[in-house]
Amino acid sequence: MDLEELIKQSKAGDHQAYRLIVREYAPSIRAFLASRLNDFHAVEDLSQVVFVSAFKALASYKHRADFRSWLLSISRNKLMDHFRKQYSQSNLKSAYEMEIQTSLSTCDRAFAEINEAKINKLKSCLQKLPEEAKSLMMARYFNSETVISLAERLSSTENAISSKLFRLKKKLKTCIESS
Repeated sequence: MDLEELIKQSKAGDHQAYRLIVREYAPSIRAFLASRLNDFHAVEDLSQVVFVSAFKALASYKHRADFRSWLLSISRNKLMDHFRKQYSQSNLKSAYEMEIQTSLSTCDRAFAEINEAKINKLKSCLQKLPEEAKSLMMARYFNSETVISLAERLSSTENAISSKLFRLKKKLKTCIESS
């Protein structure tokens, strides 16, 4: 069957006739797209877009024009749309990345300020503790001494040391929250 007859049948809605057209012209359309794109999947996707668009535009095809050239012009347009979309997405991605980095640096500064304020409150509250309690907290949490070694050094039990530490932490928490 000749091309003109296939186009006529395709315009009438014959999908089988259009499949024959696609089978005939797909290799040259894919080759055209592949020469401009490095991604095999993008070539396949875009060639499908080209043939769907061509099918929808068959009514506007003038039989005097070269069909392959007509398909190539659709391919060029779809390729340009693809590049515009990629460029737009790339710019949008860059803008989002900049916005995220700006937000993160603002959050980091705010977090550092909050932490610094809490540390200052903790230091102030630690200074209010009796010397024995302060040295117990310093040994455990600043010098990383274990509860076992503290119990041995202070001639106490592990439970007693753990209980003291728990009560001291609770006292510090109350002090920090009330400051």
